[in-house]
Order: sequence, then structure tokens, then C-alpha cells
Amino acid sequence: MMRRPALLAVLLCAACATAPAGPPPPPVPGGPIVEVRRAFTCPLPPSRGLTTIARDGKAERVVFDGFEFEVGKTKSTREQMTLAPADAAELFRLIEESGWKTIAARPEAPALSAGAACPDCCSGSLLIKTVEGSRVLGYAAERKPAKLEALMKGIDAVLARGTWTRVIYDWEKQR
Repeated sequence: MMRRPALLAVLLCAACATAPAGPPPPPVPGGPIVEVRRAFTCPLPPSRGLTTIARDGKAERVVFDGFEFEVGKTKSTREQMTLAPADAAELFRLIEESGWKTIAARPEAPALSAGAACPDCCSGSLLIKTVEGSRVLGYAAERKPAKLEALMKGIDAVLARGTWTRVIYDWEKQR
């Protein structure tokens, strides 16, 4: 009678030891970086935004009120700028030297419904697009890996040197 529980234990251990750990992570794209996109969603006030920076230094940012978008109904703010060539080169060099390929892609995220309990529980992502593909580095509230936090502060510092110009489209309600 003792053999069956021992045999069962051996079989269970063997099954656990050979179980696959899940799919392998996707390969990290290589080659020169051609574009960077920073997106966010915040619960209070409900808003979403996107900043896009091209290799030539052209940048655009848009912030929408709420979580849904309807043409002609959703209020938004849209701005553009072109970084000086030296600033654009510095921004992309900063990204290339940041170790972005080793940063965790998706830390645990809090629910957006946290509302009043967590007014600063914004979540977002930094998409780094190369000639061979792209990689998204996500974050939630204060749960940013230190390398990602430093990279985002560096990007913000370079963007702060430029001047954003408001862009207004007739079809877009203004915030």
C-alpha cells in the first residue's frame, strides 16, 4: 500500500519538473531607433494622452478628456514641436544608452477603477520603435522600474527644451 503514494509523489514531481514555463519572451528588436511613443491613462481626472517623437525631432502630443474617443465630441488638446537637431540626437542617444532592452516590459498594474483611493494611479507605456520592430515598456502608478523612470525623466528633460505650439483642428473640441 505504501508504494502507490510514493509512486504518485514521484509522478507528480516529474510532471511538475517537466512542465513548460510558458512561451518564451518575444525577441527584442534591434537596429536604430526610429520613433518613440509615450502613452498614458489616468483615472482622475479621466484622461488619456500620447506623445510621439520621430527621429528627425518632430514631436506631437495629444491629451483627451475621458477614456472614450468620438470625433467631434471628445475634448482634446493637441500640440506640436520640432526639437533642435542636437536635442533630437541627444534624446535618441539617451534612449539607446538606457538599457531599454533589459527593462521589464509589464510590471503589475492597479485597476483604473481605484478612483478616489488612488488618484495618481496612472498607467502608461513607452513604445520604442526600431527598423526591425518595436518593444513596449509598460508601467502602472509608481511601479516603474528604476531604469524606466530614469529614461522617462531624461526624455522629459530634453522635451522641456523645446516649445510646444497648440494645433487646433475644426473637427476637434478643445479642452
